[in-house]
Amino acid sequence: MRTCFEGGILVKVILENCYLTDEEKITACNVAEEAGADYVTTSTGFAESGATLHDIELMYRTVGPRLGVKAAGGTRPSRPAWEKLCALKESWRKGEEK
Repeated sequence: MRTCFEGGILVKVILENCYLTDEEKITACNVAEEAGADYVTTSTGFAESGATLHDIELMYRTVGPRLGVKAAGGTRPSRPAWEKLCALKESWRKGEEK
């Protein structure tokens, strides 16, 4: 990743969350952060399922706002789900969530 850093290139780590337990997702997010990644992504879009609201929230609680969290894999959040994610992000911004 040193080459990416020196070239100013952002690094995204793609997980296939549908194959991972919550504990493995947390570990993967932490390892990505320790390695210097800029983003973690929920899926390549080729697995049997894409991101879930639970996955996005879990990943954001683990590494956000330090890293970007990208939902991928054909997610179509409902209005209530989108509002919950926005509220979570806002609470992180204000320092209300740990």
